[in-house]
Amino acid sequence: MKKILRSFSVMIMAAIFLISCGAKNSSKDVANTWLTSFYHMDYEGAKKVSTEDTKALLTQLSALSGILGDSVKKEKMKANIVIKDTKENGDTAMVTYSVVEGKDTMNDMPPLKLIRSNSGDQKGKWLVSFTKNDQGSGANPEPAGATPPADSTGGAPTAPAEPADTAHH
Repeated sequence: MKKILRSFSVMIMAAIFLISCGAKNSSKDVANTWLTSFYHMDYEGAKKVSTEDTKALLTQLSALSGILGDSVKKEKMKANIVIKDTKENGDTAMVTYSVVEGKDTMNDMPPLKLIRSNSGDQKGKWLVSFTKNDQGSGANPEPAGATPPADSTGGAPTAPAEPADTAHH
């Protein structure tokens, strides 16, 4: 009887795990996963929920992030993402958020765009669509990121914040 009960418990736990994994594809959850990975400089993690164009940009940022010191990377791990709002309109979603790094809060971050994939093994899943074209100027965002924020107003932007900040301009 104990073996049957144990087997049943394992099956229930596996079912709960699979169901919870499936539920993690809401636009809000995907945005949170991407933003947390992005701001923590975990570009491989961010790629898992990114469009192909976004993956290409993340590959470039990953290569450039190698020039940053360990102390900068350690500071980036302290960033917390606060999702303010998620607005879905068909197969697109816009997510507004804040980034909290230590005592500094960077409000008014530009919205993050997500699209629902319509092809391949990602069909039906939300993916982040962030490219150089979304930045407006098309400038390479990484060199300015070598300096940590100067003050609570955002001062010298951090590496991940720079691409998002230029989207409003």
